[in-house]
Amino acid sequence: MIRQFLLATFGADPRVLTIVLEIALIAVIVGVVWILRRPREAESGFKFREADRLKPAQERASKAPDLLAHAQMKRPARALRLEGIRIDGEPHEVLGVAATASPAEIQRAYRDLMKRYHPDRIGAPGSREWQDSQKIAEAINHAKEVLLKSKV
Repeated sequence: MIRQFLLATFGADPRVLTIVLEIALIAVIVGVVWILRRPREAESGFKFREADRLKPAQERASKAPDLLAHAQMKRPARALRLEGIRIDGEPHEVLGVAATASPAEIQRAYRDLMKRYHPDRIGAPGSREWQDSQKIAEAINHAKEVLLKSKV
């Protein structure tokens, strides 16, 4: 089929047909060689290992201090007040749910209160607010346990 197409296009002269086939073969060989031997781009922009990029101590010391190494957590400017929760009442009053609340409602109320009053979120350990939040967290945990045991 290809031979018939070439004969119809270039005529019946076998020399012309041979030259066309040789040019086509050379083009295919050059294309394959170029694909196999072309320079490849690096997959990543990182060309060095971390250890290779370390600079001498003098160069590092001359630069400004690393801000990330000296970063600190932002604390609220004023002391937090722990209001809005009653810890000396009935368990359902501590969690703020009805006495007939379902376990799902109890869990949701527990999670919401712990997000608000968890000791890790309030003040520095040992501070007054932190100690208050410890007591509140204990009351919330106790209320949840009592309510969930009563539902079983």
